[in-house]
Amino acid sequence: MKRFTVFIIIAIMVLTSISSAVCLEDTSTGIVEKPDLKIVVEGKQLDLIQVPIQINDSLMLPAMPLLTSFGVKNNKTDMIWNAEEQSLTFVLSSKTYILKADCAELNINGSVKIIEEAPIVYNGVLYVSLSSIADNFGKIIEKDDLSKRIYVRDGAAFKKVQAIMLKIKNSQGAYKKTRFKLSSQYTNLSGEIDRQNKKIRFKSLNDMMGQILEYYILDNTVYFHGPNLMEEGDSWGYFKLGGNVLAESYNIPLNYSNSLCAGLILTEDKKKGKIILEGDTYIDEFYKRPTIYYDMAVHSEIKKAHTRMEFDSKTFFMNYGSMDLSYRYLDEQGVDKDKITYTYSDYNNKSINITVSDKNIKQAQNYESTLIGSGFERFEDSVVP
Repeated sequence: MKRFTVFIIIAIMVLTSISSAVCLEDTSTGIVEKPDLKIVVEGKQLDLIQVPIQINDSLMLPAMPLLTSFGVKNNKTDMIWNAEEQSLTFVLSSKTYILKADCAELNINGSVKIIEEAPIVYNGVLYVSLSSIADNFGKIIEKDDLSKRIYVRDGAAFKKVQAIMLKIKNSQGAYKKTRFKLSSQYTNLSGEIDRQNKKIRFKSLNDMMGQILEYYILDNTVYFHGPNLMEEGDSWGYFKLGGNVLAESYNIPLNYSNSLCAGLILTEDKKKGKIILEGDTYIDEFYKRPTIYYDMAVHSEIKKAHTRMEFDSKTFFMNYGSMDLSYRYLDEQGVDKDKITYTYSDYNNKSINITVSDKNIKQAQNYESTLIGSGFERFEDSVVP
């Protein structure tokens, strides 16, 4: 009996030491703040008061706003902070969860699950590992390094958006021609795309240089004319496009990435035959087209972005796309705003016919050397419009 009692005591000591090892991780060093990182959960960007931090390879977020974005109610019944024990108890979907600072465990209705990184208290706030919490609630995590965003999305909903985006991507081969309009703070364009014959015509009503120009892109050459640019009135000019820059110009401006899919919410308007994808996500391709391939996310901090796209539910062709932005240039302090809007119509309309007369082609002046440094040479590495 004594031998059995000693065995029990030893067993308790071993179990206690194992538990203590899990709950006594040293997280006092190696903390890196990530003030520029934006977190988007289920299509909505979190307005975090406390800065995201990183410990080792784990991204840590303030527990309460993260859990609230997952659906936990922030009240005295469903989310309880015990300052003395430094533990957070919360309820979601009829289950009770407990997290404790410096303890790499998640208690779920009394059952303990080990998590990859222990929660910590940083600047008086409980932080939790995003991946640990997301995994336990069926969420996927996607990262967009360009816009410095982390997207968190329900796994099943994410797969549905992926499936729709694949249909949208595959639909690109089905249209031959279309009309479009595009507007932003710096550009106002309208024109036609002849995908079948690799031709584009668009008119700039108010471009970045304050000029009214009309462009024709034929065989990798840009022909343009406008009274405000030419010294001799309404004459023609041209410059060559470098490389196969038009390969994506005929398609809608999307990248079909996992991070994009994770940032969009899918809805369907069956009465109007529309599929709607919307969320607080940044689409770099939206901004490159109207600003002659300007890399907004490279030169700026994207404070907030909200995108809405509408597609035909039968053809999956885009009818409308918009992105609202607030951003700060990296060398400036102020925050600017912009809204980019695309509309597409008259898909496969046979009346769309893009031509430049032989006379205008012959009289066109070579402006390649003149345009160097003007911004137009960006066409060489871009897709338009």
